[in-house]
Amino acid sequence: MIGLDPEAGLGGPSPLVNLEFVRGTRDEAVAKLKQGRYCIVPDHFARATGKTVGDRFSLVPPQAPDELVEYTIAGVVSLPGWHWMTKFSGLRRRSGRSAAMVFASFDVVRRDFQLDRINFFWLNTDGGASVEQIGAAVQPIADRHPGRRQPVNQQGTWSVGAAMFGSSVRITTAEEIRHESPPAPTE
Repeated sequence: MIGLDPEAGLGGPSPLVNLEFVRGTRDEAVAKLKQGRYCIVPDHFARATGKTVGDRFSLVPPQAPDELVEYTIAGVVSLPGWHWMTKFSGLRRRSGRSAAMVFASFDVVRRDFQLDRINFFWLNTDGGASVEQIGAAVQPIADRHPGRRQPVNQQGTWSVGAAMFGSSVRITTAEEIRHESPPAPTE
């Protein structure tokens, strides 16, 4: 689950994550995410589960294994190769397998999964700074606020597609993922 501010993350003329919607629209999805337990799923998840816009599915929060949280699909997007990003970046914390990268409201994900801190930052750059410059600039900040060590499965420890800056910062770029990931399957 990727929690983000619906408007800043997905809306407006320059969204942080510029997703290609294949079912539903960006504006409809942003409006629904602002309402509560709505989410955006990738098309491979929709195909595998037979789910589409308006359908619901349940998840088990790791910190509350006896509780289910239910989300309604607000949009379906194309995300070719992004499952590799979850593998190389350390997003897959508890298991080597992942069904999908699902986007929902930051506040809802934070509450549903009992998150008390931000563990990942997603950002766009203008190309004016290298990965090394960005890593060197954010490492001192991360080192001052280390938080708790997070569980990362074995795939998340691979060095492919990730640059490490000390023990506190790992940067994975879309370009590296595109370079490392196999071609998307055709339908």
